[in-house]
Amino acid sequence: MAGLGALVSAVVRVREPGTFPLATLMGGWFSRTPSLALILIGAGAGIATVVLVPLIGVLGGWAHITLAGPLSGQWIAMAIASIAVKTAFVLFEELIFRGALVSELRRRTGPAVAIGMSALVFAAAHSGRSLIDMAVLFADGIGFALAFVMTGSLWVSAIWHVSKNLSVWLFLGSGTIDLTHGPFDFQHVDAQWAIGSRGSAGLLDLAVTTLIVGLVTWSLQRYRVGYTETI
Repeated sequence: MAGLGALVSAVVRVREPGTFPLATLMGGWFSRTPSLALILIGAGAGIATVVLVPLIGVLGGWAHITLAGPLSGQWIAMAIASIAVKTAFVLFEELIFRGALVSELRRRTGPAVAIGMSALVFAAAHSGRSLIDMAVLFADGIGFALAFVMTGSLWVSAIWHVSKNLSVWLFLGSGTIDLTHGPFDFQHVDAQWAIGSRGSAGLLDLAVTTLIVGLVTWSLQRYRVGYTETI
């Protein structure tokens, strides 16, 4: 509700006769086309955040990954639909949590407060999960908001977010808004406190996510353009 309220506020603020406000906002938030390096940073961060922990689990003998089953024509069709739905949902989240909420908070506070508060709201929007899950989501929210503020664009945060959500479905078998099971099945055997369990994160997930956020922030320093006050 906070994110949607911020989006409505932003739409009202930029509304002009003969224009479509949401298109104006999206044009501003996605105005800076990312370079190949920024695309790789965003995609690499999303994939690494998901893949590293299962890899540690497999190498440590705490988990194993198997094929979920034969990939039928129906599965392929549902998989394509799942990817499209997941991508659209992530873009909507980026619009309200980073584009609208961070922008509106930034207008009233400082960038640090805007980033922190938006991350809290982002984690709270996924309530009902474990404490570690919420901590991971908070760290994700910090990273996505930092990427938006530092680059002045939603491109990096959107690519990062989409890559992570698709990687969860691809490598772990299930995630958010699944129309079908992923091609692989990640099965936990031991050390669930570290690598998590089905549908729940472990301490390694939090550590890896925090590390990735730090690395991305460091990598974006050379591409930093600052926050766009006009949007």
